[in-house]
Amino acid sequence: IALAKAGGDRALEALYGAARGSGIGREAAITALTLYPPREPGFYGTGNQPLTVPVIKMLGRLGDLRALDVLGNAVKANDVNIRAAALVALAELGDERAIGLARTAIAETDVRLRSAAGEVFILLSAPERFKATQAIVADDATVGIGLRLAERVHSPEITKLVSDRANTHPDRELRIAAVRALARSPDPGAAKALVAPQLLGDNELAYHAIAALSRSPAP
Repeated sequence: IALAKAGGDRALEALYGAARGSGIGREAAITALTLYPPREPGFYGTGNQPLTVPVIKMLGRLGDLRALDVLGNAVKANDVNIRAAALVALAELGDERAIGLARTAIAETDVRLRSAAGEVFILLSAPERFKATQAIVADDATVGIGLRLAERVHSPEITKLVSDRANTHPDRELRIAAVRALARSPDPGAAKALVAPQLLGDNELAYHAIAALSRSPAP
């Protein structure tokens, strides 16, 4: 943190090197650069240097538009984790080019890319965010991701899917996640779903459902 605050080429070079590495100092370097972002133009490089997922996430959080070119190159990487993280980081920086890339990614079979695409649609308020969230919730391979997305995207169709997951899914933790998503929805059907017999008839789930109902923004 002291190095980041002081700035200077040598200090920032060392910090960025540590942030891009895999050593024990990586998280500390990322924290330092997030607290005191570099002011020098060109600090992020030309995009020819390989990036790690933690650094890409950091670039998305910093809000520095000078990182757009670097992230644009990262989206073309062969590594799926890099591609997915770069997609989300572009969206966090408000780059609407990410929507077109997400439209391609949502059709991929890889869960990581589909998850990133859904996140992009939500971050940039793309019209596809509703259908994408529905599809991700409906797919058993991505339901956990979909329930997290459903905490921020609401429609009667999404409520119906999430309610079904809350009532019938065999995984208890996913049922609780579905209840949590219903708790954040302003859709009237979400509040009604929280008093379903399948939830209130189970002591543990009833507790979560009643707590969720007390916080519900639904009328």
